[in-house]
Amino acid sequence: MLFKILARLFLRSMPDVIWKNVPADNSITLSFDDGPDPAVTPRVLKILSRYNVPAVFFLSGFQIEKNRNGLKHIRYNQHEVGNHAYYHSPYIWGSSGKFRAEIEKTDELIKKYFRKKPIYFRPPFGIWGPGLEKGLNSRHIKMVLWSLMANDFKWPAQKVYEYLCHNLETGDIVVFHDTEKSKETLLEVLPLFIEYCLNMNYHFEILPGVNRNPERRVD
Repeated sequence: MLFKILARLFLRSMPDVIWKNVPADNSITLSFDDGPDPAVTPRVLKILSRYNVPAVFFLSGFQIEKNRNGLKHIRYNQHEVGNHAYYHSPYIWGSSGKFRAEIEKTDELIKKYFRKKPIYFRPPFGIWGPGLEKGLNSRHIKMVLWSLMANDFKWPAQKVYEYLCHNLETGDIVVFHDTEKSKETLLEVLPLFIEYCLNMNYHFEILPGVNRNPERRVD
């Protein structure tokens, strides 16, 4: 909850940064960072499909290249994909040219392997320095943070589930991690959390600003 308090104080002055939706109804957004992982991502997609829940996957360029031979079974279909940089390092130390090259390289990998054009960027660790927002705006890409962190990479499943259920609010952008490190906790918690949300009359939406025009797909 500390992140929400700080975000309300500091991010209001940054209209180009999305950290929480302001919906007119009881909607939330699920997002997944640090994939794709051939052993985890397909199982996450299967769970989402079972409940007909859309989500946003923020993809790592390094992970795409590392797992390029195992990606043929990953199809994001009704889901949205975003750019999560090439290396998982804070976008604060280094030149703007270096960051731009990483973002462009990851964009090209996403287009090559998944035939989608990212319109969102999530900086690793949620950290960025001067100039990144301007660079993203010039590429018509929105920066996306989150308002509720699952902590699935360090907490056991029961603790994650209780934390999410206790702190969930309308409009939240929830972040999980489809990685080997988070696998056990994620695969146990995700269906339980989705069922909890549905029982509480929440519904799941992709982030604002998505143009579902087929022209966004890369052929």
